[in-house]
Amino acid sequence: MEKRPRTAGPRWRENGVIAPSRLRVCRHHLIDLFGVQDNMTVTVYSKPSCVQCNATYRALEQRGVDYQVIDLSQDNDAFAHVLALGYAQVPVVEVSGDHWAGFRPDKIAALG
Repeated sequence: MEKRPRTAGPRWRENGVIAPSRLRVCRHHLIDLFGVQDNMTVTVYSKPSCVQCNATYRALEQRGVDYQVIDLSQDNDAFAHVLALGYAQVPVVEVSGDHWAGFRPDKIAALG
């Protein structure tokens, strides 16, 4: 059985340097390094006495993410917008074109 020569480092390194296609930088690191700030708008569509909505608010606040809350029981246009997105439960979180329903700590963690 022929042994393959051992390479120095993981396969995603090219000549000892991390391949640019494998380099990922978090949004907050881009801001720190290059002063890049994306205009992220976070909107939480909610209703009163919603446990998952409150959990979403707390998670966003812990991450330091600014957000606005729209009460669907008070805003018929917003309610129609949420229905048009295909959701029938709250909270619905909309972030710069992306959206999801329910308390999603994985999605919130990706924001901040």
